[in-house]
Amino acid sequence: MILRPLKYITVAIIALTTQGCFTGVESTPRISDSELRREIINRADDANPVADITPQPYRLWQRGKKFVVTDPKSSLVLSTPSSAAKPYSGMELRYEATRWIISPTGDSLATLLFSSTGGPVSFDTNLTPQKLNQPDTKVSIPYVTEQSVVDSLAARLTGKDYYILTSTRFDTSHAQRRGPKFQPVRLIGVSPGTGIYPATLTLVSLTAPADTLLLDLSLSNRNDDTRTFNRQLSSSNPRDRYPSISSENWQHIIRSNVVIGMTRDECRLALGTPADVARYSYPASYEIWTYPEGMRLQFTDGILTKKGRK
Repeated sequence: MILRPLKYITVAIIALTTQGCFTGVESTPRISDSELRREIINRADDANPVADITPQPYRLWQRGKKFVVTDPKSSLVLSTPSSAAKPYSGMELRYEATRWIISPTGDSLATLLFSSTGGPVSFDTNLTPQKLNQPDTKVSIPYVTEQSVVDSLAARLTGKDYYILTSTRFDTSHAQRRGPKFQPVRLIGVSPGTGIYPATLTLVSLTAPADTLLLDLSLSNRNDDTRTFNRQLSSSNPRDRYPSISSENWQHIIRSNVVIGMTRDECRLALGTPADVARYSYPASYEIWTYPEGMRLQFTDGILTKKGRK
């Protein structure tokens, strides 16, 4: 009769200790990736103003169409004669013609021919005439951007003011750095991108005019792509959407900082959507958010009660 209450007390102590270590008895499954993606979608409040700017279908190409090499890794997919210069960042390519070659399987496949200041360049598409000439077929050349895409983006965006939504950006040497988000910026230029991104946006801070920053821009339509325009920039002031957040907490949010007592929405604004969310109900109802960098947040009744790292 004496051992039974002691047993219950021991179980309770273990449960409380476990809660303090960011673990516990899980009563519901972790939130799925699809649920997290839906949260991301809901946070993209603005429409994408450049959603209609995409690479031109091949059937509309004309001789002299301009392209720009954005990464020397393009030499892995672009072919050049031994006497020609290897592709380098910033090299301009001009479309000349399409040559058809017969593959070992007997298919006729397209090779695109370009001219450049360094000599001729070619790209094997592995596309048949039927596929290449379909109305919606767009040829994607790794590490190469269509100049018309950059020009269209520049014409639509340059000179306009926005609010930056991300704390991640690049300096003028394209070294990654972090800075305050939800701050006003002016977009002053668009240039061919680097690596896999077709364009780079150049902006200046309107609160610190000497601060120039760069953002890589993706033109994909994937909902989980964090480099699309409307995931990085907004035409309206994000502060106006959250009037209930105190000025003190907003200052923490723009610096990507969280403090005990913040709500889940405030923490999500500060740090972004977590990689994993686990919900527990014993000995109390609480959640644990985990971020890829190792940050872990614990919420009790929707309020941040503990933060730490793995």
